Amino acid sequence: MNLWPTSWSLWSSSPSSPPPPPPQAAVASPPTQSDAPPKPAPFSTVAQDHRDPSITPFDRRRKQLTLYFAGTTFLLLSIATARRSTRRRALATIPKYYTPNTRSSELTFNGGADAFEALNIASLGVMSVGMITVGAAMYMFDVVNVEETRRLVRSRYGWEGRKTESEVEEELEEWIATVLARKDRKEKERNS
Repeated sequence: MNLWPTSWSLWSSSPSSPPPPPPQAAVASPPTQSDAPPKPAPFSTVAQDHRDPSITPFDRRRKQLTLYFAGTTFLLLSIATARRSTRRRALATIPKYYTPNTRSSELTFNGGADAFEALNIASLGVMSVGMITVGAAMYMFDVVNVEETRRLVRSRYGWEGRKTESEVEEELEEWIATVLARKDRKEKERNS
């Protein structure tokens, strides 16, 4: 039983249905050099499994869907907050029952506070949609953390030949050291 649903993936390396059988030749001819099977390429590009084996399938799904459902919950809460705010604002315009309609409106709205509240509610909604998007992408690409995402991207797009993080850090340290040495040299020349 296959625990990893690779056939569900959009980028599955294995076909979902078996390939059709090759057509049968009417007359079997003796094998010649042109009929010999092609030799495999010395460097085959087989996609490596990007999943961390220490994470069980249940934990993997739980981590992926937690972000999705948290985003959905926050979106529902932000919608409820926006509706409550709008309802409160609309009810404030309706006069009390025994108030004569000849009096002018005594509504006091603060434009800055209203704008701040609207910005906060909109930010909550946008962040919630972002959480939903990230959670859905994690589920769709079957990744749990940044390291798995990095391995997936490198295996899919052939970035194995790139520098490792430690090599990049060493190169950055060397560059910073040369920049600081150049700065010190210029300061010494200026002071001399």
